[in-house]
Amino acid sequence: MNISAEAIRRPVTTVMAMVALVFIGMISYFRLGVELFPDVSFPIVVVSTTYQGASSQELETLVSKPIEEAVSSINGIEHVRSTSGQGISAVVVEFKLGTNVKESAVEVREKVDQIRQRLPAGTDPPIITRVSPDAAPIMTYAVGGDYPVERLTDLMRDVIKPRLEQINGVADINITGALEREVQITIDPVLLRKYGVGLATVANMLKAENFNLPSGQLTNRSSEITMRTTNAFTTASELETLPVTVLGGRQVTIGDLGTVIDGYKEQRAKSWLNGKPALAFSITKQSGTNTVQVGADVKKAVAKLQTQLPPGVTLAMAFDMTKFILDAKESSIDELLIGAVLAVIVIFAFMRVFRGTMIAAIAIPTSIIGTYTMMYMLGFTLNMMSLMALSLVVGVLVDDAVVDLENIFRFMEQGETPYNAAMKASDEIGLAVVATTFSIVPVFLPIGFMGGMVGQFFRQFGLTVSCAVLISLVVARTLTPMLAAYWLKPVPIKLEEADSWYAKAYVPALYWALTHRKSIIALAIGFFLISFPIIGLVPKGFVPKNDRDEFQVTVKMPPGSSMEKTTAMIQEIERRLHTVPLTKTTVATAGSVRSGIVDTGNVGVTCRSKSEGRKVSVFVIQNDVRKALGSLSGAKIAIQEFRAVDDGNGAYAVNLKLKGENLVELSYWADRVVSEMKKLPGVIDTDTSSSVAQREFHIELDQQKAAEAGVSASTIAYAMRLASQGDTPSKLRLPTKDVDIRVRLTDAARYDMATLENLSLTGSTGRPVSLGQVANLSYAMGPTRIERYDRTRQITVYAATVPGTSTGNVVYPLGEVMKTIGLPPSVTFKFEGEAERMQDSFKDLIMALVMAIVFIYLILASQFEHFLHPFTIMMSVPLAFSGAFFGLFIANEELGMMSMIGIVMLMGLVVKNAILLIDYTITLRNQGVPRFEALMKAGPVRLRPIMMTSIAMIAGMVPVAMRLTVGSEGRAPMAVAVIGGLVTSTLLTLVVVPVIYTLVDDGVLAMRRLMGKKPKGGGTASNGNGHGHAPNLPHTTGSLSEETV
Repeated sequence: MNISAEAIRRPVTTVMAMVALVFIGMISYFRLGVELFPDVSFPIVVVSTTYQGASSQELETLVSKPIEEAVSSINGIEHVRSTSGQGISAVVVEFKLGTNVKESAVEVREKVDQIRQRLPAGTDPPIITRVSPDAAPIMTYAVGGDYPVERLTDLMRDVIKPRLEQINGVADINITGALEREVQITIDPVLLRKYGVGLATVANMLKAENFNLPSGQLTNRSSEITMRTTNAFTTASELETLPVTVLGGRQVTIGDLGTVIDGYKEQRAKSWLNGKPALAFSITKQSGTNTVQVGADVKKAVAKLQTQLPPGVTLAMAFDMTKFILDAKESSIDELLIGAVLAVIVIFAFMRVFRGTMIAAIAIPTSIIGTYTMMYMLGFTLNMMSLMALSLVVGVLVDDAVVDLENIFRFMEQGETPYNAAMKASDEIGLAVVATTFSIVPVFLPIGFMGGMVGQFFRQFGLTVSCAVLISLVVARTLTPMLAAYWLKPVPIKLEEADSWYAKAYVPALYWALTHRKSIIALAIGFFLISFPIIGLVPKGFVPKNDRDEFQVTVKMPPGSSMEKTTAMIQEIERRLHTVPLTKTTVATAGSVRSGIVDTGNVGVTCRSKSEGRKVSVFVIQNDVRKALGSLSGAKIAIQEFRAVDDGNGAYAVNLKLKGENLVELSYWADRVVSEMKKLPGVIDTDTSSSVAQREFHIELDQQKAAEAGVSASTIAYAMRLASQGDTPSKLRLPTKDVDIRVRLTDAARYDMATLENLSLTGSTGRPVSLGQVANLSYAMGPTRIERYDRTRQITVYAATVPGTSTGNVVYPLGEVMKTIGLPPSVTFKFEGEAERMQDSFKDLIMALVMAIVFIYLILASQFEHFLHPFTIMMSVPLAFSGAFFGLFIANEELGMMSMIGIVMLMGLVVKNAILLIDYTITLRNQGVPRFEALMKAGPVRLRPIMMTSIAMIAGMVPVAMRLTVGSEGRAPMAVAVIGGLVTSTLLTLVVVPVIYTLVDDGVLAMRRLMGKKPKGGGTASNGNGHGHAPNLPHTTGSLSEETV
């Protein structure tokens, strides 16, 4: 059945079908979720365990290794890596792609529970989490003003947090910088010695005397009464009178041994808003909910809360992912609309027929809106990948309609009515249109099913393009010919194809090419070979960075730095940031609530947006920030982008892993690598993941003396924990909540070695003994952080790149340095992070490229029922690749993931032009036209649709390539690659493909002669006498030699 003929015969049915397509598409559009990236499944489970006060070596031995051993027996594990820091262990279990991460998380929990008893006393229960983009905060606010932190904490916990938690879709709110009430009992070590009592005795007394226990039931014939024995503390003052039994059986009160303060926990994290004390809080959404909708609801609630807060209290936005998502969405739609308008202008410039242009233009919105239905059915969202697909393919969607319409015009030029022209032209061009469409779909389907993490990100891109192109084919084969049949005026249309300037230039060029085949082939091969050195000059990278309004300044103080030192550095950084033009808001944090580490911090910076008058890129502002902070010493400072998902490699472009077992050796070579990296151009913010500069306080037990005194190692460890960070053996029972009661030494005593040496301990004999009598106390150096990868120690060397410097331009020279640096056999290296992803993505894309070549050949061979003609058509692909590389070089764009996708995309686009040319040539030869005349006629006839479709595609991608909108930095390399490939392939295809066709045909004829068969088809190489002529070629004479056709 001829679908075009049916559509023309039944115009009402055709219109109703298109109306239904558009109507359902519009409904689908408004139901599509809006996200930054596609929903990606990360098969990663993290086991986090806190052991306050423990060193990194203790955590490695006592916590990380047992957990690694336990989970390594689970099926489907790809890698196991761990990080042991001061007080916290994180074991990351990475499963193979396709693994059900929910079931895997359950297995990990079961394995960890089995070894829970092997973990040291004092460790918090391990926390099992799954890595997901949904786990990343979508927004960060800060609440500040001219109020003390205590008051801001009350407002946050009593007003702001409860209100925001009521919003549908909000999963969690994490607060940094808040104060937490705590009753602190600080004991004087001198008084402990005076009364002959140990610090543990005080803690145990609190635990024993503060209780609220059930005591059974009192029952009689008429009722039952529950009995409880209570002795719970409800006020801090009660603690001062609590009796403690000391040496000799005497009793003293806690007030006799120290002081009781109803105050707050020691702050391990502080926050500031624009230099003033504040509370920062991040908002995480529930999995599967709409990020933009949740963000909009949060903003409404915050605006309402602002009116309810006391005067002077401010809720300020520090980070807003939803704004970037909406800006990127609007920008993609703007690019799509601009591209569509430019494509329509190009079509009108060639056709110069208003109604015909409108018929072709209708294909664009109809196809795009229809694609929304397919996206909704496939569970896609409007994200950077799916919108990028639509903005880049807008020029392609009109191709089939243009080719169909141009052929209709050609028949109308011959005197046919619009109805008859539509009938005949659609039937004649049908095979070519279907073939060109199905040459694009096989290119994008492999992209949609690439493996690895990259494949998950690009799945929606590849399938969205495929759906859009298929729908455009349906539109071109139904709506376009129907509208042409009934809407075009029934008068002859003269498009003057032979008299156009491009036709006048093309016909002699084609004639010269067919008469100088060797020269043309040599030129084509030469152009292709020249592109190879060009590839070496093109910068290499993974994904270009986007020009966002936010970035962060990370700070690493020397290991062991106090909160006061970190605070001073953070505040100075924040002060200097406000001297940099275009910075608007800063939200700073020192320390970490979760790990308790106080020698790190970060400052989130929000710049003025482009809508607020920012003319320069955020990278220029970052350079200004580097200059402002350049004179600061005493800390490692780096500038990084905010990340939607943390993959464990941080936001650094270069990640080099050094593996071995000797930490001292690894640290030495890490420092060597850092020094070599600093010599490479374009490298900034170098750092390593570990340092041996951390000072530790060691207590070495004298076994004999300890045994004589009746003191065990666990007794000493608990006493030292009480003395330094303290312990919370009991709670203050209040009507609404419980408040921790912490027991520890006074601030002056717990930092003094002499005082700790005289710390009073109580052994099993009951006699007091000082710590110095049973142990030796000393200072030593130890690592602050120990990394392990597949149960082997490693140190990571990090580096960022100067804006404008590609990752590949640093990684490749660094790889050469590593080969000659002289690493011993005990130390190995491997690139990870962006460099590894770049390498893996190229492998996946090469496989997708091979699959696309195979599928295109299979489809073309099936369409043309010929084994060799597909090779003729596909010879235009190498020319397109060369053009893409030249385009990237001229535009100084990276050869990375996006540009490689564009290069793969070219395969489907450029063969369309060759199909149109060769298909009509074959049609003419089947009608008995000799080969030379067929080529000389097919070229000019197909010139106009080829030029129209190619220039329309180029015009549709120009807005993306020019980086005119927010987020276009990531899409620009793909557009540049496609534009470069289309320009060269279009120009060269028009002359190279006909020459290759003649060579392939000569080969076929030679084989048939050898086999004793007559030439097949109506046309031969010449007009029967070995010569041919070029029709409509004035002022050209001469015969064709055997070298030509």
